[in-house]
Amino acid sequence: MILLVTTLLGLTLIAIVIQLITKMKIVGGNELGVVSGKGGKKGFRSLSGGRAFIIPILNKFSKLDLTPYTIEVQVESAIAAGVVPLNVKATVSFAIASNEAGRVRAATRVLSLAHDVDQLTTTASDIIEGHLRDSIASITPEQVMKDKDTLVAKMINVCKGDLENIGLEITTMNIADVDDHRLDGINEPDLYIALLKRVQTANAETKARQARAEAKAASIVQAEGRRAEVQVRALENELENLVAETRVLVAAENQQRVVGMEQAQRDAAARVEGLKRQIAAEKEGIEMLRNKYEASIVTPTLAEKERMILGAKADAAKIHGKAQG
Repeated sequence: MILLVTTLLGLTLIAIVIQLITKMKIVGGNELGVVSGKGGKKGFRSLSGGRAFIIPILNKFSKLDLTPYTIEVQVESAIAAGVVPLNVKATVSFAIASNEAGRVRAATRVLSLAHDVDQLTTTASDIIEGHLRDSIASITPEQVMKDKDTLVAKMINVCKGDLENIGLEITTMNIADVDDHRLDGINEPDLYIALLKRVQTANAETKARQARAEAKAASIVQAEGRRAEVQVRALENELENLVAETRVLVAAENQQRVVGMEQAQRDAAARVEGLKRQIAAEKEGIEMLRNKYEASIVTPTLAEKERMILGAKADAAKIHGKAQG
């Protein structure tokens, strides 16, 4: 009995685990999960990136892919200003709205199309095509050809309201091609858009030739600039070398001048010293001549003078004595 109860409890536990696993829904970051049957004003709960537990019979679970869808919208015989019929091809990417209000509208309006991508893209394509036709009617063929960005901006703006009403939004849009609308059985090569394309092609070729000419001219200017730069650099190097050589020569000349001045100073000092020695020798000679003169002439003369004076005095004394006797 105990074994039976244990077995039943184990089976019950396993069944509960299996139910939990099978009823646990994982919602990726690029998905919008919608759990219907919840209480509240909306009657459903939405989540992106998370888990939801679904109670059988009470809840229903659905997913909406948040990844953008890319479609090609073709509008034939769209009448542009001036009553010019055009065929326009546009590439459009759209997705479930990124804001909460838009996702709520998507859950209520296009949830049934979650598993029918063709129906979802057809619905979006019909809305975009109608607004594209109306937008083309308000501009000239030249504007359609030359100012596609303006047409795209206008398209996104006018489509915004209708797509938001069903929880969608345009992520990117591109006007892929614009051509004349040709009636069956009429093969006219030069219609309005064809002529515009020819003009655009001619303008593009002219701009291309102009760009090539400008590029060639710029290349020549750059080459001449580089050549002139090389020549200037060579002249600058030559000038630097000349300045360096001049500095060396000036330094050598200054050195020679210093050496010459030192030699001249030494020669002058030697000459002065020689003159000094010569003057000293002349002085010595003069002194010797003076001594010789005094010894040979002056001293004998003085002696003779003294002798004569004494002799005169003696004669005078004799005469004086005779006179007294």
